[in-house]
Amino acid sequence: MFQRCGKKEFTFIALSGIYFGLPFGIIQMAQWYFYQAPWTVPIVGVIVGYYTNWLALKMIFRPLREKKILGLVKYQGLFLKRQKEVSKEYADIVANKILSPHQVLENFIYGRAAEAFFSVIQSNVIRALAKIEGLAQPIMSFAVGSEKYEFLKSLIVRRINEAVPKYAMKVEGYLGNAMDLEKTLYDRLSTLPPEDFEELLRTAFQEDEWILILVGSALGFAVGLIQMLFIL
Repeated sequence: MFQRCGKKEFTFIALSGIYFGLPFGIIQMAQWYFYQAPWTVPIVGVIVGYYTNWLALKMIFRPLREKKILGLVKYQGLFLKRQKEVSKEYADIVANKILSPHQVLENFIYGRAAEAFFSVIQSNVIRALAKIEGLAQPIMSFAVGSEKYEFLKSLIVRRINEAVPKYAMKVEGYLGNAMDLEKTLYDRLSTLPPEDFEELLRTAFQEDEWILILVGSALGFAVGLIQMLFIL
């Protein structure tokens, strides 16, 4: 889900070295022009690697709301700018891969929700039988015996429970239309405040952001070290 919804953002991070390498390289070139100490190359590499990934992450999620530079150039966090597009992707994945009508029915009939689901059916069947019985209940109990009468009620409930798995899958289409999950999700997600919408993708980065930034630093140091060896 993260890979599909955040594909463009992940690509941006992968290419951030190209985007930011040139301006950082010009700064490093200017520093080398004035101070040619080989040991500064890996140090600058650490700084460049760190700030390249840090800046890439910042540009994905900040600013949350659209802003303008000098009232002309619009800019916003890359992920937030794609809210409508991402909402559509997310709704499609959830509605058709995670909470599809088929999977919902499977969970109700065979999964963790089965016990509660059949309990609801049983209580509703018993309630319906009680309405049908009405004043005839004492007469029927007397005619067939109270034990057999209760047995017949239990048999009706059991037979209905047994029939549910057989016919449940035939209502998938109706359930899909009734749930209308994809449209509902899209409508809700596409109108979420930026602060809440950010969390959709931010959770994929949040715990490991520092690792991503440190990896950038380590790679910058390694490249700088190789450059220093060539200089020496």
